[in-house]
Amino acid sequence: MGGFQQSSIGREDTEFEEEEEAIPMSVIDTLFDEIAVALSQPVAGLDRIPRLDSPNEPKLEFQPIHQTRRIDTCRWSELANVAWAFANRGWSSSHYAEQLLSSIANETVQRLQKGLDKPASRDIPQIIWSLGIAQSDNFRLADSLIQVVDTLRREVTWQTNEQRPLADW
Repeated sequence: MGGFQQSSIGREDTEFEEEEEAIPMSVIDTLFDEIAVALSQPVAGLDRIPRLDSPNEPKLEFQPIHQTRRIDTCRWSELANVAWAFANRGWSSSHYAEQLLSSIANETVQRLQKGLDKPASRDIPQIIWSLGIAQSDNFRLADSLIQVVDTLRREVTWQTNEQRPLADW
């Protein structure tokens, strides 16, 4: 992890200037990047299954399966709170933060499509708000925000006879 982030705040653009000014990262910024890296790591023991050449003789070798990352095992409220923390801090421009927020958006989309568990009524709006705030600082997160909103529109059945459409979540 680097100790500097590129910034264009407070400077005038000229056609002669080729490099952006590097500003030092604070300890908090570094901490947020470390959190993003930690949550993107595979969960130990869930990324491999025993390899069976025959049913009677299991081998001790392991074959990789889909890697489950720590962020994939979070509850809805944890996904929402992590996204909120990064958006509230304003930390979405580093590579690690961008990857984490994109992963949260992808996990949200997958869960909404599968429909296995319902989030609390505040979790989805909090994730959408967080991605909206984060993408204002990092345009590359706009696609993630659009994916979540489109999936929500397609996958969620809204109750038209209720005052509060998220009341049953």
